[in-house]
Amino acid sequence: MSEVTYEDAIKFFKGQEDLWEAFCSGIEERRESYIADVKRNMQTPNAVDHTYFVANGGMIALDDLLYEFKSPIEK
Repeated sequence: MSEVTYEDAIKFFKGQEDLWEAFCSGIEERRESYIADVKRNMQTPNAVDHTYFVANGGMIALDDLLYEFKSPIEK
């Protein structure tokens, strides 16, 4: 059984341009949801710090994924 590497999978899925764009758009929408959470927590005086850090951490993780997903395919 052959193992598919992460890099192989990224190359394959990036080749499915329409589906890949839809997938990245979905991640960007999720990121916007995290931004809304951060803004809401900043405006709520009794917001728990934990929820702010969870939303902020999610946003950073999604930024990292989007950067990797949108970068050109290395040959």
